[in-house]
Amino acid sequence: MRFARIAVFICLVFAAISRLSAQVPQLSPPLPINSPVRDPQAVAAVQGAISALGGGTLIGQQQSWAVEGTFTGGAGGPTQTGTFTWEAAGSEYRFAGSNSTGKSLFVTGHGKPSQINAGKTQALPQHMARAMFVPALVGPVLLQELQNQSYSIRYGGTDTIGNESVVMVMTAAETTYPDNVVTPQTWYFDASTGLPVRVDFRSPAPKYAPAYVTESFDYSDFRAVGGAIFPFQVSLSISGSGEVLQTFSVNSISVNASVASSDFDAPAGGAL
Repeated sequence: MRFARIAVFICLVFAAISRLSAQVPQLSPPLPINSPVRDPQAVAAVQGAISALGGGTLIGQQQSWAVEGTFTGGAGGPTQTGTFTWEAAGSEYRFAGSNSTGKSLFVTGHGKPSQINAGKTQALPQHMARAMFVPALVGPVLLQELQNQSYSIRYGGTDTIGNESVVMVMTAAETTYPDNVVTPQTWYFDASTGLPVRVDFRSPAPKYAPAYVTESFDYSDFRAVGGAIFPFQVSLSISGSGEVLQTFSVNSISVNASVASSDFDAPAGGAL
């Protein structure tokens, strides 16, 4: 799946996939379902993970975040190294990166997402922002999905990752299109600690949401920040490939950070 590597856009994770739709079969999308499915066993597993990550009350009190760190290319991806900043507040996200070739940016844009690379701004469809989440914010992401009654939460059984026993849970907003196509995720929780070990997610093409690549984040080095637990090491791969494309090493996480609303808008003229 060589084409999937274009999904890696410096540290922007999966924003730069402008050619993906031309290389993935344009299958007919599945129809939305009438009402979400919430398996009690799956809901309990998500609740257990949230508890292990600091608890719903504490995580719910966190409304904004600023994450800074460095990234390196893996054997299966680009070899560049650089720095990144991820910001989030509510449903808005900002991914910024810099390396020896320049700077890049993805913003959710208050409903008008866009990316900037090499000084050029490209508008993106809303479904790409719906598929995205800040990789390190596993607790807030899981809490939002648990509290959102439009999300299905299905139990997927047990498996192993390396030597770890894991519990699998599938989440997705399935009652509307294209959310039912771009939001599905599979979470793998450590059977002993409840902490997330991995999440599989979809990187959709800009022009056709059902054309997507499934990628994975693997999590490790969990640390407490303001009482909540965050992974400080995140690796990105194409799901099932075993090849790490990029590794993100978090240096700092600021909780309830002062994040300006304008940070989520693309700068005028594409100047970074």
